[in-house]
Amino acid sequence: MDGKAQDIDSMSYCSIFLQMEISLLTINGILKGWWMLRHLGYILIKILKLKKQILVLITCLLIGCTNSKSRKDHKYTFNLCKSIPGCTCGLYVEGYLSYGMGALGSDVYSEYLTDSSTFRIYIGNYDEYDEKIKYGCSADSVYVEKRTNKGYVRDDWNTYKVLNRKSYSLADLKKRNTLE
Repeated sequence: MDGKAQDIDSMSYCSIFLQMEISLLTINGILKGWWMLRHLGYILIKILKLKKQILVLITCLLIGCTNSKSRKDHKYTFNLCKSIPGCTCGLYVEGYLSYGMGALGSDVYSEYLTDSSTFRIYIGNYDEYDEKIKYGCSADSVYVEKRTNKGYVRDDWNTYKVLNRKSYSLADLKKRNTLE
C-alpha cells in the first residue's frame, strides 16, 4: 500500500470512529435527556401530589376553623330552674350545633346562657363525645363548669377532669345587657 491509500484508510477509520463517537454521544445525550425528563416528570408528579395534599389541608383547616359561636342550627333550650333543684334564677341555656361530623365523628355544640330578653352570653363549646358543660345555681350567681372524661371510661361521668370554671352574677349580666 502506498502512503495515500494508507492516509485515506486512516482518514476513513477516523471519520467512522468520529461518527460512532458522535452517535454514542447522541445516544448518551438522548438517554441522559430521557433520564432527566423521567425524573423531572417524577418530581412534577410529586409536586402536584403535594399540591393536592396542601389543598386538602387548607380545605380541612377552613372547614375545621368555622365559627364555634355559630347560632345557625338551634338544637335545644332548657330551663336551668327545672334542671337544678332549688334554682330560682329564671335563666335558660340554648344549644346550637357548631360543627357536625355526622357518621365520621362526634358533634361540637355551642351553649349560651340567656334570660330571653335582656342578655345572651356565650358560655363555650363542647364535643359531645367526651365533654359536658354543667351548671349550678345559688341565689344571685350561676356557676358553669366544663368537664371532660377523656382518658376515662366514656360513659362514666363519676370520673372526670374539670377544664374550666366560671361564675356569673345575675345582676351584672342584666346590667351589661349583652346579646352575643
